[in-house]
Amino acid sequence: MKKTLLTVLSAALVLVASDSALGQANKLTQASKTIQFKKELRPRFNHNIATEYPIFPFAEVNPLVTATNNREIPTEVIIGATYYDLQTNNSIPTRILNNTDGTISTTWTTSNESNTSWSNRGMGYHQRIDGVWTKLPGYTDAGNVERIEPVRTGFGSIGRVNGVGDIIIAHQTEIDALEISRNTTLAGENWIFQEETAQPLLWPRLAVGGQDGKTVHSIAVTVPTGGAFTGSPYQGMNGALIYNRSTNGGQTFDQVMRLLPGVDSTIFDGFGGDSYAIDAKENTVVIVAGNTNSRVSMWKSIDNGQNWTNRIVNPFPDEYTPWDEQITDLDGDGDVDSVGVTFSYDTTIIINYDTTLVIDTTQIFPPAPDTVVTISSIDTIVTSTPLTWELERVQSNDGTFSVLIDNNDVAHVWFGNMFMSNDDVAEGYNYYPGTNGIMYWNENFGPDELPVNIAGAMDDNGSGELEVNISYTSVTPNVTPYGCGLSSFVSSGIDADGTIYLCYVASKEGDAYVYASSSANPSLRHIYVTKSTDGGTTWAEPVDVVGREDLFFDQFAEYSFPSIARRVDDNIHMVYQRDFIPGSAVTIANANVHEYGSNDIVYYGLSKGLTDVGINKVEKNTLALNLVPNPANETVSLTFEVASAGNVNVSVTNILGQNVLNVANTNTLPGKQSISINTADLTNGIYIVNVINGNQKSSKKLVVKH
Repeated sequence: MKKTLLTVLSAALVLVASDSALGQANKLTQASKTIQFKKELRPRFNHNIATEYPIFPFAEVNPLVTATNNREIPTEVIIGATYYDLQTNNSIPTRILNNTDGTISTTWTTSNESNTSWSNRGMGYHQRIDGVWTKLPGYTDAGNVERIEPVRTGFGSIGRVNGVGDIIIAHQTEIDALEISRNTTLAGENWIFQEETAQPLLWPRLAVGGQDGKTVHSIAVTVPTGGAFTGSPYQGMNGALIYNRSTNGGQTFDQVMRLLPGVDSTIFDGFGGDSYAIDAKENTVVIVAGNTNSRVSMWKSIDNGQNWTNRIVNPFPDEYTPWDEQITDLDGDGDVDSVGVTFSYDTTIIINYDTTLVIDTTQIFPPAPDTVVTISSIDTIVTSTPLTWELERVQSNDGTFSVLIDNNDVAHVWFGNMFMSNDDVAEGYNYYPGTNGIMYWNENFGPDELPVNIAGAMDDNGSGELEVNISYTSVTPNVTPYGCGLSSFVSSGIDADGTIYLCYVASKEGDAYVYASSSANPSLRHIYVTKSTDGGTTWAEPVDVVGREDLFFDQFAEYSFPSIARRVDDNIHMVYQRDFIPGSAVTIANANVHEYGSNDIVYYGLSKGLTDVGINKVEKNTLALNLVPNPANETVSLTFEVASAGNVNVSVTNILGQNVLNVANTNTLPGKQSISINTADLTNGIYIVNVINGNQKSSKKLVVKH
């Protein structure tokens, strides 16, 4: 048999900016090796290992230029440790506060037991006062880290009540209630414990707001049923999102077990653990939530949580809302759109799209949707067994969110990109962890404007291919990924000038970052930071902030679960978990997961003067796109206006960014233009109509419904 040789020639993923303050989408390189998808049962609270199915990622694109990080950055400080290495199932909790009095407060889920019961699991806590971490040096040993609560808790987040002290809300596993821990001193520790509500709730988040800085906003989900959970549906949802409020710093709660508008069983089947985020600024409160199998929604209150408005951030097909394990038959033909193929010598298979994938290999695996596949120069028959390739996938999210209210009270939302599909209700749905991209949206976006890619895993060597590995194989030592995309775990902050900072975790490219002590050989993850100085219109190139060996960062470590303090001053204040085995060992059932030692909890203060290399800027849009009718059936009329003579290109892409229709490429005179688009051959679904005129670009969502 011949050695395998893989060459990918594919169309770029293009997400074009449209009206308002839309940021130009970074064109992110996708993983180029055999990346796997995973069949996963709902609800997604634990990421259990499942049967492997190989899949080739959906697109490759114009690589980003990696900015050189040549700043002087303080070295990291280990402030704690834990044997329990799962800091969140999805979204990053608030784990660090940069307080206005100059102190820093941190928390994390900890356990000093090196076994799989973690009976003494709880919240670790550490303060920096007058530049000194109060519990060092002994606190760097996991055996010396004690939880602050008297009962088993976990998955907490932290806030500061004005003039009083810190508050931590975590879930108590003995009765599945929320445990409130209030530190009644600003220096030192004096903890008071109480239950927030008698109703069972899990995986809480909190934000402190109000005009007096004493309102505690809390969100969590009801205990679900399924797997290790023995709850029951709440208001028809298996894990309902619940809002609670206290106006006196967490002593009592005046709003309890409240469902936000639109949180009902006609839209959501339930919410996964930690698949939501919250932020508060005085009387403004914003919540964002979603699931891999649902829309992303945002709720906003401007009266301190009394009344709420609801807006869709990222849509989900109506025929799968709410999710009830439906087959993803996107074109409505009554069939799961897949194709069975028998490979043999010099066979060419055309799958109804325009991208080319040339394979010379004896290892056959499914290609991306939208591909032409050519099998050539193979000296034996590859297989006589038909291989089924799933073609229909829904663009969604990976359940990891961050939300931030800026200095003008505008809400900004980020989440990890993801795709899902379902071909068998008996086996659970599929999600695609080879997906790359951090998606961004703010409430200045128009009603038809979709979130855009602004960051992700980086093509460091500029090859045009993202050379990373992931694996779902249980091996020794045990490793498993996090159940999210290649780029995920977003966290955000803002400074007094209004500059927005975003950090996230992404798989690191290159053989030097592949975990070699495992037959699975996954790629290690690093922490990246980007920023926007203009309210989200443009974003700086992401910087790998833990990739400097000369600053004593260990390139062979896994850096994950970063949380940055909302308040950025001269520095971005960050806390993260450092591990020397990639992935989360906690999620591997019945494994001796801690024979290789505990995990470090690290504080990191880095200069906010990030490099501005490669900022992506969007010219102000004057094309004024309009589509009538929308939804469309057979045809739709596109009108727009150009300011000067020149070439105009009009195309239609699907939600994956793949070109499905070339409409026009012509020279025009200044003025109003009208073009008819034939949609008769397009299947039902959501598309993007793109118009390019010189350096002006505009796009508008088109719904096709026959």
